[in-house]
Amino acid sequence: RQYRPRRNLRIRSIELNARPSAWLILCCAVFATTPLFACKLPVFRYALERWAVDRYRMVAIVNEGEEDATRDAVERLQVIDPDRANVEVEVVKLGQLSDDELWQVEGIEEVGDASRLLVYYPMRHGKSKLCWSGDLTTETVDGWLDSPLRRAIVSDLVSGVSAVWIQLDSDDEDASQQFADGVQQSLAQAKKEIEIPEGVIPRADAASYLSEHPEASMDDVLRCDVPLRVDFRIRRLDRTDPDEWATVELIEGMIGESDQPILIPTFGRGRMLDAIEAEDADRDALLAACRYMVSECSCTVKALNPGTDMLLAADWQESLGTDVVMVNLQTDEQREPELIQIPGGSEGDLVEVEDGREFRIGWYTIGLIAVLGSVIAWKLVRARG
Repeated sequence: RQYRPRRNLRIRSIELNARPSAWLILCCAVFATTPLFACKLPVFRYALERWAVDRYRMVAIVNEGEEDATRDAVERLQVIDPDRANVEVEVVKLGQLSDDELWQVEGIEEVGDASRLLVYYPMRHGKSKLCWSGDLTTETVDGWLDSPLRRAIVSDLVSGVSAVWIQLDSDDEDASQQFADGVQQSLAQAKKEIEIPEGVIPRADAASYLSEHPEASMDDVLRCDVPLRVDFRIRRLDRTDPDEWATVELIEGMIGESDQPILIPTFGRGRMLDAIEAEDADRDALLAACRYMVSECSCTVKALNPGTDMLLAADWQESLGTDVVMVNLQTDEQREPELIQIPGGSEGDLVEVEDGREFRIGWYTIGLIAVLGSVIAWKLVRARG
């Protein structure tokens, strides 16, 4: 079920994605366990409702004697609401550190004569990768926190768009427009051919369905009222747009340099799949990516899925609305219905039924991890002879 661009791609995400061999093992394990563990929700909807966002790290390194000049920027960082932007903030004032502490500061080699702002991608496999470093000013802080394009992406995703295809244009305007037209045709075809998996349980029907089907899984119940449909949208990104310089830096830091238009499919809460270069973005490649995002979610563990989160200023809980499902599993019609709180982005929620049984979201994940561990262990033993 895992989507990967063609193997001959020259653009590869650096340190942010698992090795191809590992993904091959994962794909085999997912296919093998699909009948037992597949969730009926499409990947894009499961990610929107239940994957907590990965956080970027913004580190402000203030040189001694520049506290006054950088005060506004530091204050801007310190008032960031972690519920409204997927960032963690750290402020390091070099003048307050001892020599031993000084050399323990990550990114100290990036600091010259001026104070600096360092932006790191979310942790991946226990490692952090520097995304960007530059002057510590209110302009750079604001540029990283938000932009018109990223606001539009959030608006698209919470309105029910299955995936937003970000097109990073090249310097050739005609080539970029021609490429966008071809992509639009492919996405229109995908919209006609691909359907939502059967078995998704709407919130409004959850009470009656679960009472009639006690074997059903809460994984298949929608947690919010965002319309569920197959819908794809293109958002163009001009490399020279002064309002989007940080977005361009974020993407180019992942994919490296290229003189071609580039596509980045984005879904869920800003999850970006691997970039697809124009020469490899034929109809079959785009359809494969669309099918992956709309297919049944075979792996509920976010870290085992491909991609990297985008830095977005968004309160997903507020945007998606309340996550309360009214469930009445009592046979006595006089009893009051039971309210089950289902917080977005969490796992392990319980639904208590009359005979004391429990449905625990996450059992499928445990089984999948066990299968993955066995396959990977077998692969390692075989590789070592």
